[in-house]
Amino acid sequence: RITGLAPRFFLRKIVFLCFVFMELAWYLLNRIDPAKALQYRKGTIDFVIGNIREGERVLEIGPAEGHLSGMIIEKAKYLLGVEIDKKYYQKLLAIKDSRMRFINEDIEGYATDEIFDSAVLIHTLEHIKDPERLLSRLSASVKKIIIESPGEADWWLGCLKSDLDIPAW
Repeated sequence: RITGLAPRFFLRKIVFLCFVFMELAWYLLNRIDPAKALQYRKGTIDFVIGNIREGERVLEIGPAEGHLSGMIIEKAKYLLGVEIDKKYYQKLLAIKDSRMRFINEDIEGYATDEIFDSAVLIHTLEHIKDPERLLSRLSASVKKIIIESPGEADWWLGCLKSDLDIPAW
């Protein structure tokens, strides 16, 4: 039985290392050439921008360095970015556009009376402790929610979830 487990064990480690490598490659690409990183994500960017109408008020959760925020504001009237990471938030403060406001806050505890036309969550929802609760809260103040999140179709995530015995939700 032990010999039967060995290939599975090593396969899991290889899958995990591939995941780490992909994340590292994406991180380095963002640092070295952000424009090229954006080209890599062109399908997502086109989808988001295509679903934002002229003059909308947009809530972006997890804007990171604000690359997508800058593209959204070309169509939107106003953008509020909620970023939990202090290092990213410091970079966002360098963006000087009166139509954009950024706050350093955990979206799960953030409350506002503002009403938005759209909310954008790009690779953010998978980091939320209680995504159903967040989406329920957002639906009260947002007309449309645009989400991209890794799913079972992403082979590396499926393998990693299987390796860690995490059920799909």
